[in-house]
Amino acid sequence: MVGTNKNMVTDKDGYTVPDTSKYHATGCTVHFGDWNDYYYCELVANSLASYTHDHQFSRLTLIESLDEIKSGESWTKAGNFLLIDCGANVDCQPKYLVQFGLMGSVYMKNVAGVENPRVGLLNIGTEDSKSTQLQKDAYALLQEPHNKGLINFVGNVEARDVMADTADVMVADGFAGNLILKNTEGVISALFKMLKGGLLGSTKGKVAALLAKDTFKGLKKSFDSTEVGGVPLLGVEGAVIKAHGNSNARAIFCAIRQAKKVVDSGVVDQIREGVAALADAQEQTEN
Repeated sequence: MVGTNKNMVTDKDGYTVPDTSKYHATGCTVHFGDWNDYYYCELVANSLASYTHDHQFSRLTLIESLDEIKSGESWTKAGNFLLIDCGANVDCQPKYLVQFGLMGSVYMKNVAGVENPRVGLLNIGTEDSKSTQLQKDAYALLQEPHNKGLINFVGNVEARDVMADTADVMVADGFAGNLILKNTEGVISALFKMLKGGLLGSTKGKVAALLAKDTFKGLKKSFDSTEVGGVPLLGVEGAVIKAHGNSNARAIFCAIRQAKKVVDSGVVDQIREGVAALADAQEQTEN
């Protein structure tokens, strides 16, 4: 789907974005850029893994000095934090997690408006001596960019505290991050079903549900992935948002809106500068 600047609408936040009201996508990735003053939306019926590794982004390449593509899942209202990685990179090296923290910080500062984002490392305990060698080594490596002011590292975060406003960027390898993501989605879905069943099981419950109807709607919306649109793929030379396979028109609309924020705020340029600074800091340490 390719649209010129003439096919634009204004969203509720005042952003001018392509009109996607007539489209429904299955398994789509939204590429957003300003090549030749056009807005490009590429809808691909592939999984995240097959698309990123098989197609290699025909228009986009990795930022220099980066090792892998990073996928971040963001909760905007229910906890306002970015989980990175959440499935794109299952096998990680410690230096990857440092890069995750840097890119997540840039994204949260420029797209979510969080000043000096706190970076936490997902772990089984808060002590730096716990977990596998990957987390131990990553913890040590994160100290250097923190001391140089490149990352605001706040230490290890346990899974139970992920949504407790302990960090703005939650760093994890793709395997652990995806487990957190899927488990959280399942728990939230189960809780809403239990709550609905309990309230509708009696007359008093039905009255209470009616009185709290607006509250429940607001709570449900805060966990609605449609309002986010998709997950950002960070580390490439461009703005890429991966939408869910069952995305409706509103979700695609929000994905493009998110991509526009990435473009307008210069996220890619700032990630490129940050990665270069990380490489310089690492080289100085080694020397």
